[in-house]
Amino acid sequence: MVCGGTTSLLAAAFLCKPLNTILPRHLDPAIPPVAKIDGVDLVTEGLITIRQVLEYARKYLAGTDDGVPWYTGEDGASQIARMLFDEAGEITLYVGKAVNPAHQDAVPEEAPAEYGDKIGLLRELESCLKKMGKPVQVHYC
Repeated sequence: MVCGGTTSLLAAAFLCKPLNTILPRHLDPAIPPVAKIDGVDLVTEGLITIRQVLEYARKYLAGTDDGVPWYTGEDGASQIARMLFDEAGEITLYVGKAVNPAHQDAVPEEAPAEYGDKIGLLRELESCLKKMGKPVQVHYC
């Protein structure tokens, strides 16, 4: 899977494949739509989607995820959650350390500090996945 708008564009260019946005039947306005690149299982937006995946992971570990839409949702966060929590045996993450300037202006003042901290979010997600018994390797690029 590929997460992140710029990363998706780069992956599509590298693969010489078009990047096509897919609008699901039940669009969740809080989570950006997914995209498709031939040969890639899932293509999503980055920070907003990963924040939602982390929220699902927290609830999953706390045992409070009854009725959480990730079980059946078509949005990118739900699909990532199913892939990571249920389907993946081993997980390897390649995380870019670049800061997206667009996210710096988009972070509301009242938002938690973690909102704009991509590395912090991914470290917490890594911790959650390990608590689920998943072997996780993270490579920062």
